[in-house]
Parts: sequence; structure tokens; C-alpha cells
Amino acid sequence: MERRPKSFNIALKKGDLGERIVQEFLEHRGWIVYRPFTKDKAHYFDIMATKDKEKVVAIDVKTKARLNNWKAQGINLKTYLEYKKFIDKINIPFYLIFIDDKNGDVHCAELSKLKN
Repeated sequence: MERRPKSFNIALKKGDLGERIVQEFLEHRGWIVYRPFTKDKAHYFDIMATKDKEKVVAIDVKTKARLNNWKAQGINLKTYLEYKKFIDKINIPFYLIFIDDKNGDVHCAELSKLKN
């Protein structure tokens, strides 16, 4: 069995908690939420959700503190390009949700509407 660093395991627990928070938020608003069964491999998104059999969205949840030098949260260019490739192929709204694990702030953005 592979041993992971303690910090990695903590990040996994935070990520799972953040995903459950978003799942409960969506379900209380009538969405049906799907989450990957496979947890030990890279995946494009954490949640796919449908509403009224008409709307479908993909969501990736980041549960971590904001950047230290700027009052912001974000992803690197490589990750952005991977997300962009996915939405260009699949053509469904893709949301990024950031949950600040230090102060509880939540930020949400639709990837196609991000400029920077």
C-alpha cells in the first residue's frame, strides 16, 4: 500500500468536505448530483449535476486557502487549459467553486466567463 504524506491526506479530507458542502447546497435547490466513484485518479471535475432533466453542469471544487500575496483564489494556466479543452469538447457549463478553508468564503465562477 502506498503511503501518502500527511499534508496530502489532509488536503483530500478538505476536498471531500468541500464537495459534500456543494452537493448539499445543490440538492437543497433541486439538483441531482453525480460524483466520481473513482477517487484515486485524476478527473476533470468533482461533480456533474442535472436539474429538471433539462440542465447539466460540471463543477470542480477547490477547498483551500486563498493566495498569500493576493486577495484571490485561482488555478494555474495548465489546469485552465485542461478545463477549457473539456468544455470545448463537451459544451456544457463548467463552474469552479473555491471554498476558503481558513475563513469560509465561497467563490463561484463559470469558466467560460473568466477573462484572467
